[in-house]
Amino acid sequence: MDFDLQGLANALSAKAYAFPHNETGVHLVDQSDNELYEEHRAGSHNLNQWLISFDARESTPVAYLWDKNIRYLYCLDQDNALQHYQYSQTDQDWISIRLSGDNKPVVVHGNTRLSGCIASPDSQIVFFQDPSGQLRGARVQSGRAEPLSTPISEPSKLGTPHFAVLREDLLRLWYLAADNQVHCLTQARGSDDGWRDHPVPGAAFGSDKIDNFTIGIDENGSVQIIVLSSEGKVIRVDHQGQRTALGTIVDGMFRPASSAENLAQFVADVCRAAGKVLKK
Repeated sequence: MDFDLQGLANALSAKAYAFPHNETGVHLVDQSDNELYEEHRAGSHNLNQWLISFDARESTPVAYLWDKNIRYLYCLDQDNALQHYQYSQTDQDWISIRLSGDNKPVVVHGNTRLSGCIASPDSQIVFFQDPSGQLRGARVQSGRAEPLSTPISEPSKLGTPHFAVLREDLLRLWYLAADNQVHCLTQARGSDDGWRDHPVPGAAFGSDKIDNFTIGIDENGSVQIIVLSSEGKVIRVDHQGQRTALGTIVDGMFRPASSAENLAQFVADVCRAAGKVLKK
């Protein structure tokens, strides 16, 4: 697995991404007109490309889930219903999987973002905002979506990113609260005790609009956040709440700040979190 800050910038600017452990570069998901596609990129080189869907809604959000040789993807159709795809290793192509909850389409808010993680080789967890703006989750298996308990009682900030990780039997969901601070919701795997909500120190962004963020988890379990603002600023928040300006993204290119040296380990932590969300 190769990585660099430009690859991370490409990932933050795409609809979704994954850093596979057994491949060079990054896999990105993006959209041109109504064509949703995946590309395998290393540096400035596009190594391969796959069409996912002609039917995705324009400007659809995407949740792209990868673990070892398993790839799943969620997006929205024209009616804001969740669409489900799986990559077939046999056919070397993406296939559509019919998805329903109580034999009805799973309809979400038109401005929602999507996130998720792999719970087992044949089941996934996906998060979204429902038509009322409430943050919700569902466990999907064999095309059937079973709702999870509601993570928070009040609507989260509409249309903002969230990020899910299942690691060591703990399900974690980072999201932006109404006050523009990143919070982390936690729930033990298989627990009925509900969710616990933890504001993340140092991750309050005031009036700055946040376009995207991602999570890095090191081998000791310490969590760091990297944030992309609408102005292209890239900011790191470490596990102690200390913030570092990493640089900016201008016309798709990452321009590092003077303080953004020796960050290979952090990018490796991000790759670990994004490329291996299922720990066995």
